[in-house]
This record gives sequence, structure tokens and C-alpha cells, in this order.
Amino acid sequence: MGEEEYSVVDILMKLIEFKTVALKEDEVETAPQEWLEDYERFPFWLKDFLESYGVNVEILKKGRVNNVVAKIKFSNEKKTFAFNGHWDVVPPGEGWTITEPFKPRIYNGRIYGRGACDMKGGLAAMIKAVIDFATNREEDLNGTLYLLAVGDEEIGGFNGTGYVLERLSSRGIKFNYAIVGEPTSLNIRIGRRGIIRIKLRVKGSQCHSARSNECENAIFNLCKIIQKISTIKIKEERDPAFPPTSINPTMVNSGVAPNIIPGEGEILIDVRNTPYVSLEDIMSALESKLVDLKEKYEIEKVDILAKPFKTDINSELVRALVKVIENVTGRKPRMDAYGGSSDAKFFADMGVQVAEVGVDDKTLHHANEWASIDTLKKLVNVYKGVVKKLLT
Repeated sequence: MGEEEYSVVDILMKLIEFKTVALKEDEVETAPQEWLEDYERFPFWLKDFLESYGVNVEILKKGRVNNVVAKIKFSNEKKTFAFNGHWDVVPPGEGWTITEPFKPRIYNGRIYGRGACDMKGGLAAMIKAVIDFATNREEDLNGTLYLLAVGDEEIGGFNGTGYVLERLSSRGIKFNYAIVGEPTSLNIRIGRRGIIRIKLRVKGSQCHSARSNECENAIFNLCKIIQKISTIKIKEERDPAFPPTSINPTMVNSGVAPNIIPGEGEILIDVRNTPYVSLEDIMSALESKLVDLKEKYEIEKVDILAKPFKTDINSELVRALVKVIENVTGRKPRMDAYGGSSDAKFFADMGVQVAEVGVDDKTLHHANEWASIDTLKKLVNVYKGVVKKLLT
């Protein structure tokens, strides 16, 4: 591919063929060799492809992740716009019937394959927009357009977007605007809730299960704590863009053998907090609810994995997106802050105006994952339209 005209459909079909499955360190040794090879070679394929259109490209490597940083400089003006798309995908899993996960198929106006929705569809549209700008230079555009095609997103993004932004920032490169290509069905995601993980160590005392009157069963204490957590209500400002803050036990561990009363246990709590709820609010609510059980547990660990954020709906980026999407689709886009986490958090942490816009969001992480061709083509026009509006 390269040096001639390729449609966004061609590009997405090619991207899906690469088995770029995200793997944690302890999964690498047992992973299929072709997954490891494709994860390594895809960024270099993309680099060659973009360079064949005259795009300036470099690879920024962290650990196993080769991140692609491409740019087109329209002028010396300091305005900067970033497309951000991740090329890593989750494992294919079972249940595929339309096609095999890494053999893309066009069927009923849709492209099927692992990553079509999350998020090689968005990345393909970004690549198409970039090569269109590279081959048809817009004389009235000012500033620099970047494409950050990254790995690692599905397992946190710290070796991907997090690392790339850190490296670019150390060179003095700051972004004014960023679009992350997560699937949104051509709507606008203007924020995300944060992620806090809390580990509780639950206390008891161990003994033989036939003499349970002589000890304290940690599982009973664990159950009492979980029941109390289920009743926590967080007082917060309600914002229709966000789901409310949630606090959920997601992992429980206790016991060493069937005939031993456990002397301790663990509860892992997953918190998704809006921008209106702080870590202090969460801890205060938790400790207040468990005050009668304070001798039965201790807080072992608290991790903030992502901070909540919301981009101002009156920002230049969001206003431009609304107008361009209306022009391309004939409808006003919905704005929300639903979903889990994404690489947008890294841009928000650096004060960048950031929003997510991408293909159909019906099948991310599903078997028979797809993106419609109509949405894909419209997305290219949305991406190009926003760049023209903001860099003119």
C-alpha cells in the first residue's frame, strides 16, 4: 500500500489483518507467536505506508510498544492538532460466525473483524485524513497536524499515549486540540469518569472448621462489609453527561482450605467517580459507612488509575465538532461522558482540549465486531472538516 489512492475501507481491511493483540507482561510467554510478531511489525508497516505519501514519521518505543508519531507541518504557526488512535486490540475470544477475527470481511455494508469498532476503524479514518492532507496540501491551513498511532491502550496506555505525550512535552510540543478515535457512533464524548481502586484487608482469626466457636470467620466480616458498601450513596452535582459515581466490590478473596476458618480476606473495590467527586469524598463515605466495623478491616492500598475530566462544551474543539458533524450527517450529535477509560485522559491531564469521535459503538470487544462503511466514510470527512476549521 502507499503511493496511490487507497480508500478508508482498504486501509481498515489491512489494519484488521494485523494480529496486534495487547498482552500484559505475564501473558507474553504463552501468546501465539504471530501475535507477538504482528505487534512488533505493524508500527513499522504503518511508518513505511505514511512515509510513502511524504508524511514525516518517527517511532517512539517503550517496552514492547512501538508508537508511531506522524506529522504534517502546514506553517510555522504554533497551533497543534493531534489525532490519537490505538492499534492494539483485545484477544479475539470465541463466538465468531461472520468471519474469522483477523480475516476482515465486508458483509451487508459493514466491515467485520477484530478491531473494526475498537478502534482500528477510527484509526483508519485518521490515516486516510492524514494522507489526504499530505497529498493535497491545504494552502490556507496553519500549524501542525499530528497522528499518534499507539499501542498499549487496552492495558492502560502508559507505554503508549502516556509515554508519547511525555516525550513530546519534553521537546516543548504542546497540543491545542486532540481527537481520540474511540467508537462513538459519530457522537461526541466530552469526558470520562475516573477510576479508583481500593483494596481492603479484612480481619478475623483462623482455626479448624470443626471448632469454629474458638475463632472469628473473616468471611462473615467480609460479607458484612460488602453489604455496607452496597448502601453507600454519594452526594454529588448531577451532570446529565455523566453516569453517577459508582462504588462496587469487584473481587473477593478468602480462605486457604475447606476445613479451615479463614483468618483474613481481601476485597477489591472499583470506583468510577465524576469530576464532582474527589478521592477524599469517596474515602470519607466509605469509612463513615464502615464505622461500626472499623476494627474488622484496614485499607491496604488506594490507586488512582485515571482522573475524571470534562471538556467544556463551549470550547473551540467541541463547537467545531458539533458544526462539522451536523454538516456531514445532517443531525446534531449527542454529547456524553459514558464508558470506561480511554487515552483521552492523558490529554486532559495536560490541559488539552480533547474529545472522542469514532465509528459505530455497538460491538467493541464483541465477537463479530464491525464498523459500517457509511459511518467510516463520514468519519473521514468529520476529521478533515474539524482540522480545516481549527487550523485555518
